[in-house]
Amino acid sequence: ALTNNGDQHATKKVENHLRVAEAAYNRAFTLISKMLKQYDQTFELKHDKATIIKKQAFLRKELGQTEFALLLYEDAIMRFHSLNSQLDSLSLRKDYYDCLTEAASTYAQAQEDDNCIRHLLEALELIEKNVKESELAVYKKDMAAVHELLSDIYKKQWDMDEAFNCAKKQCDLLRMVKNGTGRAGDIKLFAN
Repeated sequence: ALTNNGDQHATKKVENHLRVAEAAYNRAFTLISKMLKQYDQTFELKHDKATIIKKQAFLRKELGQTEFALLLYEDAIMRFHSLNSQLDSLSLRKDYYDCLTEAASTYAQAQEDDNCIRHLLEALELIEKNVKESELAVYKKDMAAVHELLSDIYKKQWDMDEAFNCAKKQCDLLRMVKNGTGRAGDIKLFAN
């Protein structure tokens, strides 16, 4: 309930709503930390804690606290990495991917291109694995988004060959999605 309340306020992206979301996430974080001690570090609670840290990082970014946001993203990335090494699944890789791309976006804003590229390449590996296991168009759109970000960064660095290759991959993926590849998988996903 606390996390859902925080999510509702965080999406408004207005400072007073962000402060309400911050309070809700902080309370959720405290509660999860107590539960982890009481229930012996269950996998689900570890996942919830990583998710809350990612949400706190997003809030810090929105509040203009980029350095603090990056520290929180790195913490969440480490936790998602650990979870993925314990249990390899589509949904966990998607959560890890989302955290990596949010962190990469924050690094791009902070003009730390090397860290941005590092996280984007790791995100690309995760989502490529998801595409191989599932023909869901949503994963192809995610891959296309990563290639778009990489293309922009390479253009900024005047590496036009890499920028062109990433842009071409982005177009190919979007064309596959447009032509309906994976549509049956998408319907199955949303039916669940």
